[in-house]
Amino acid sequence: MKTLMQLASTGLLALALALPAAALDYWSGGVGSEARAEAPTDYNTTFEFFERSGSFLAGVEVRLTDGNGDVLLETTSTGPWLMVNLDEGAYRIEATRESTGEVQRVRFNVASGQQEKYGLRFME
Repeated sequence: MKTLMQLASTGLLALALALPAAALDYWSGGVGSEARAEAPTDYNTTFEFFERSGSFLAGVEVRLTDGNGDVLLETTSTGPWLMVNLDEGAYRIEATRESTGEVQRVRFNVASGQQEKYGLRFME
């Protein structure tokens, strides 16, 4: 078994410390009726991004954090839907519309065994 000193000297310790404990399972998409029809149904939390008019939005920068403020996900949505699997607890999403810089922030809770859906409406 390698010691911490051996791992540090090979750079593997730094790599191991930089990696998140677990990757957050997510899906983004939903552009067009075919893509929406093929969207997975096994995610417990869904975010939908749209304009004031009701038109769907893609290209929304997303930062999802847990109740401690730890970043769980940073990505740009490829469609109007972002679906994630989250454990029971408190969370915060910060979503930024790339084209205008408008930001939406929502605090929310996930209950065990429940499916949650949140709509984030951008006004600009």
